[in-house]
Amino acid sequence: MALLEQIRRRRAIVERGAADRRIRDLERYNDHIIQNMNSALVVVDAEARVTACNPPAERILGQRAEAIHGRALGPGLDGPARLLQRALAEGARFRGAESEIAREDGSIVPIGISCSPILDSDGVRIGAVATFQDLSEIRQLQRQVLESEKLASLGQLSAGVAHEINNPMGFIHANLAQMAEYVRDLRRAWTRAEELLKAVGGGSPDEIRHCAERLAGAAEEVDVEFLLADLAKAIRESQEGSERIRHIVSDLRDFSRQDSGHRVLTDVNQIGELREGEILVCPVTAPSWAPVFAKIRAAVSDIGGSMSHAAIVAREYGMPAVVGTGDATKRIRTGDTIRVDGDRGTVRVLG
Repeated sequence: MALLEQIRRRRAIVERGAADRRIRDLERYNDHIIQNMNSALVVVDAEARVTACNPPAERILGQRAEAIHGRALGPGLDGPARLLQRALAEGARFRGAESEIAREDGSIVPIGISCSPILDSDGVRIGAVATFQDLSEIRQLQRQVLESEKLASLGQLSAGVAHEINNPMGFIHANLAQMAEYVRDLRRAWTRAEELLKAVGGGSPDEIRHCAERLAGAAEEVDVEFLLADLAKAIRESQEGSERIRHIVSDLRDFSRQDSGHRVLTDVNQIGELREGEILVCPVTAPSWAPVFAKIRAAVSDIGGSMSHAAIVAREYGMPAVVGTGDATKRIRTGDTIRVDGDRGTVRVLG
């Protein structure tokens, strides 16, 4: 009996050793996968403390894994931290959400993040895992595409403006050439008129009669009556053409100004009401508001600073933004015409 007991004990020890080796092998295998993932990965426990962080996450966060291991995600990581907290508290799952990370060096890194809770065998939430990618290059490409689209639109606008200006300029040029000929013809008639005036002032009757005949011949030759009527018509057409050009220039000036109707939005669910080219006036923006920046001309918010979402995204799109106004949504009504000066940080209500 003692021998059998010893055999059972030894067998149990061997099995435990084999199980321990399998566990260690599995842990090394999982760790190898985590460390060599292209995506950043952060794992937190039920208390939202970091238990795992791979090298891509270190690069994006700008911190060593040792510095954040066992600690909650600190300042600058509010976006990812909120999603992980919701995954822990509500079991919420997020896929492809956009957020931002503020590094300790002051730089802002846009990220795309997915996270979900980690459950034990009984379905109890014991942690959460988040994977995320640096969207800086994608944002850069988006800016390049946007810039290309702007240049293409500018080219189309320039071609259209050139066409609109070319038409009136065409007949102004033609009329000027015709009026130059009319002036030469009138000069001939005027020369004969001057000769007649001199003859009347001191010439003989025969000389006066001769000068009068020459004047009548010159007037008939150039058809002064028709010439004066057509000259007046050419002047009117040229005036109309110049007025048309003046209106085009005025319209371009108005188009280039940041005076525009705006829309006051208080909730992200209202962004569907926003129209192309309007100015956004809202309490504050978040990553979920990102789609509206492709439509608007400027942004104004009650809350925010130079590193707020509205300010950062507006800079990326190259549009003016005034943030931290305090009460813009109360003082401005939808439909008002306002002017936004991002350089001076001012908003003027024009009417």
